[in-house]
Amino acid sequence: MAVAAQIFVDLDSFSASAPYPLTLSGDGDGATPDVVLEGELPHGGRYLYSLELEAQRDYRFTTSGVADGFTERALLVDRGTGQVLWANAAAALELGLDADSAARFEAGWLRPEAPAGCLLSIWSDPAEPADPLTNAVPFLFEVYVDPVDDAPHTDDAVYRFFDPARGIERFTASEAVRDELLQAHPELRYDGVAFIGDDQAREGWVGVHEVLDHATGRYHYTTSAEERDALLAGLAQAEDLGVAFHVPGEPGENTQPVYRLFNPDSGTWFLTADAQEQAWLLALGSWVDQGVAFDAWVPPAPVVDYTDDAVYRFFDPARGIERFTASEAVRDELLQAHPELRFDGVAFIGDDEIREGWVGVHEVLDRVTGRYHYTASTEERDALLAGLAQAEDLGVAFHVPGEPGENTQPVYRMLDLDTRTWFLTADPIERLYLVLQGNWSDQGVAFNAWAPPAPQEPGVQPADAPAEPSALPQDATQDVSLIGLSGIDAPLL
Repeated sequence: MAVAAQIFVDLDSFSASAPYPLTLSGDGDGATPDVVLEGELPHGGRYLYSLELEAQRDYRFTTSGVADGFTERALLVDRGTGQVLWANAAAALELGLDADSAARFEAGWLRPEAPAGCLLSIWSDPAEPADPLTNAVPFLFEVYVDPVDDAPHTDDAVYRFFDPARGIERFTASEAVRDELLQAHPELRYDGVAFIGDDQAREGWVGVHEVLDHATGRYHYTTSAEERDALLAGLAQAEDLGVAFHVPGEPGENTQPVYRLFNPDSGTWFLTADAQEQAWLLALGSWVDQGVAFDAWVPPAPVVDYTDDAVYRFFDPARGIERFTASEAVRDELLQAHPELRFDGVAFIGDDEIREGWVGVHEVLDRVTGRYHYTASTEERDALLAGLAQAEDLGVAFHVPGEPGENTQPVYRMLDLDTRTWFLTADPIERLYLVLQGNWSDQGVAFNAWAPPAPQEPGVQPADAPAEPSALPQDATQDVSLIGLSGIDAPLL
């Protein structure tokens, strides 16, 4: 990831002490730290190190945060220019960055275009208490160096937030920034995954620059360095936030266009990878089509080699109704015959056949409202059949594990307090979004879906700890915008 902003410090502030040289060499495993500095800092003191960064290598830096009760400051600067190349959040805040920019600085990978000689400064804040016996504070600093020719590139979700009151979009590829915005800014509507890019540079890919207009609060996104420079020159209070994410430089088999529209009345840009959303805005008459802003990545569909069945989800935005099926024939029929339904792809994994220790998920149709109810409880199924005037038992829709375990994931059930509609989701972010709306009641885990173990490559030992679940949608080519949950197919401009 590129530097979040252009910040420089006075190199004379480091001249009081000679730096201790560090040698960086990658061990070929990007998951383990290659350099670990751990010890104690004198209260209000500073340690200074020198190190050399190679060109076209990925570096990541971490500190201990607040886990040890103390937040050390860490700053990496170019020894020749004084430019800040990386800072942890505590140091970035001291440099004057806001919380979002500080989080972006700390979470970013650094890939120098040319060899760089750097100074690393780690210091403590005299205002924070120290150990009364040693008059020192603990610190931890780690460096991760990725292999030159085998740097891992994971397809990253680019998330979209929208401010309905001001008509402003904001995009981020950072899960930390995403979670912070969800918690701290309830006024923003979270639209989920907008498209797929990468927070790291790739060969043939280009960076999408982010410029913030402090006068209006609008964020501008462009792959053009010339357009970025024009924005910085033309806006009175513009700030260059650096590269937000990377996308393919040219359209191809595994790309999709991201369209840009402009509203002359408000001076607002709007980006969308959804052709229907683009058409809706153009139909309003106040938006001008500016064509393709850039092309997002569409990861090739994985080859799945197991017999576990996908459970597909359809959603009716007009009525707020879900429908699930493990039948590919039913899926294809709904896709063809019901264009009013939004296809959300694979919701989770189950099986259309019974297995030992697994239970059936019953499907009950309320013909009065058209709602489908799903439950693993026969008692709840019977209560629905007895309590609904025109209920029909559609039998077992699919099977899932009867108990939670290592290879399961919870499927949550939410209740709309206004319409009394159930909503099922295996996505904790989607669940959180609904809870934040205020009119949804969290009813806990409805049942547990199957989570197939990842195939093990020959000669590769399993990790000691399970990886965090991916925030990417099961079908990454689908638009998984949550706009439909509020019954609206278009942005609330």
